[in-house]
Amino acid sequence: MNFKDEKEYNKFALYDEVEDYEKFMEEMECGNHSYCGVHDCNGDVDDDGVVWEGYSSYEIEDYDKAIEKWREFFSSKNVLLN
Repeated sequence: MNFKDEKEYNKFALYDEVEDYEKFMEEMECGNHSYCGVHDCNGDVDDDGVVWEGYSSYEIEDYDKAIEKWREFFSSKNVLLN
């Protein structure tokens, strides 16, 4: 994802895009589709100040579709690096 730092990511996830992000996460975690399951977020800032975010996903039947849904969401927000 194309965030310059943790603050920018938090602003995206917690403030500016809160409604879209929360709706997306609710669908991904609570829906009945094969791509739904638990999506836990973690992350940190490394010694060079680079932010990394990671997601652990489980109880998902169709991981490929889940990854596709994540890619679609972040691409639609213009924050996914190609």
